[in-house]
Amino acid sequence: MKCFVASALGRSDVDRIYDRVVRPTLREISVKPARADRVEHNEDIDDKICALIRSADLCIADLTYARPSVYYEAGYAFGLGKPVVYIVKGDHFTPKPDDRAGNCLVHFDLQMKNIIKWEPIDSLAKRLKRRLLHVVKLLKREEKKAQETQREASEFARLSLNSQLADVTKKGKSLLFVHGFRERPASGTLGVVRSFHEARLSRVMNGSYQQVLLMARHTILKSQLSVLSHHQWFLGPSTKEGASFRRCCCVLILASLRPLRKHTLVSVFPNAEPVTAHVLRINLPKTLDDPDNYMLAVIDQIKSAKDFATRFRGILEELKFV
Repeated sequence: MKCFVASALGRSDVDRIYDRVVRPTLREISVKPARADRVEHNEDIDDKICALIRSADLCIADLTYARPSVYYEAGYAFGLGKPVVYIVKGDHFTPKPDDRAGNCLVHFDLQMKNIIKWEPIDSLAKRLKRRLLHVVKLLKREEKKAQETQREASEFARLSLNSQLADVTKKGKSLLFVHGFRERPASGTLGVVRSFHEARLSRVMNGSYQQVLLMARHTILKSQLSVLSHHQWFLGPSTKEGASFRRCCCVLILASLRPLRKHTLVSVFPNAEPVTAHVLRINLPKTLDDPDNYMLAVIDQIKSAKDFATRFRGILEELKFV
């Protein structure tokens, strides 16, 4: 693991803190330090600094003497999503009458950060080590999560197309079952559900009839969307379930292994209205039950069953179905 250290180069007290505290602490927790003036290279210094930051896992920014370059480097690391640990000389939190340029003061936009003070040095070493161990623990957790995600995606990719779609459908059904949805029969007045990779589930919740139609496909074609835009795929509550509800809501979830182009969706459903970040309200011919809401959500570029489940759960939460 690597750490880029941004600081005011050429200042004896800053160099002393780096040599006596920062570098030894990093090495103690098996993190390799990198400071621009301590790395041998034959490149443009600005390019080298950017390269060092990109290759680092985290950054330590010593804000002492308020060097613009340090603020820039810390901001660059932060913008890349890398954690930044801030340290500074202890007297940099109070303005000084003779420091009109503010060179010995932490800039206001970073004063709310949990900055570690230099003094006393023994305390700095302990606090810095504790903070770095916390950051490294989170980084390792994220790395493990990324590796697990990659492993799941690789295993999913090795499955046959039929198995991939079956896994997605099974995962969707299990999530709905947990929240009280039950599967509707494949046959019916409209007979929409025809494939092993489709499922219709419904439930009654607080006087509201809610139905989810999940359709898993390798790719979603415009012709398929066009059929759905004209087909009355909503199947209202049966007589056995009761025909009178204050509100009915039907949600069509299109799950695709390949990406669905946005303009394709817009061309088929030009009057669709966004309801949430991932759900559209669409206008379809009303059935005899005249439901209040027809909803459409697309989950595309599915990498694994877990990837689908995470996004599917998010859509159910947006709809307040869970």
